Amino acid sequence: MSEQPREPIIFTSTMRGRDELRPQGLMSSIEMAINPSSIEWDQPKRWTKRDVRDGSVFFHFTNSSGQNNDVLTLNFSGSTGNIGGGPGSTTKWLVWHNLYLLTREPVVLPDGTPNITKITYQSNLWPVPIEFSGFFNTVLKFSESADKPNSRDYSFGFTVLETSPDLDYVLTPKRQNGTQT
Repeated sequence: MSEQPREPIIFTSTMRGRDELRPQGLMSSIEMAINPSSIEWDQPKRWTKRDVRDGSVFFHFTNSSGQNNDVLTLNFSGSTGNIGGGPGSTTKWLVWHNLYLLTREPVVLPDGTPNITKITYQSNLWPVPIEFSGFFNTVLKFSESADKPNSRDYSFGFTVLETSPDLDYVLTPKRQNGTQT
């Protein structure tokens, strides 16, 4: 049984979507030519423990749905493959540099508009495209090694502020006023 190829991950930002703000040469959206080898989803729980005379008390800090989920962070890591020569290497080089520059973009544009980054993600686990809105919490980290002269190992983190669709309703229709929609 052969696996379906993974859908490309697409990155963009408010700045890249506005021609008058996008510096010449930058892509309006970045489609990963080679997807990361690993994407770690990290969403801790919001709680704290306090020791009291008769034992321990646990406090859960919840949202309007009663969940104590903290902010979701996505951690990407991978290798560029052949970026230093050969077929397709120019495209990989351009994508890599655009991604590097995207992780360095300002958080507020000159007119005061927030520069929101968006990532469109789809996989076998998440067969419906999910759009993550948020910001990079690190600039693209990378290493260069003589052992791999035409390839770069890289990683970066992304803090998610909003998802569409809401991850709570991926399997079931959203409930409004106690009824299913």
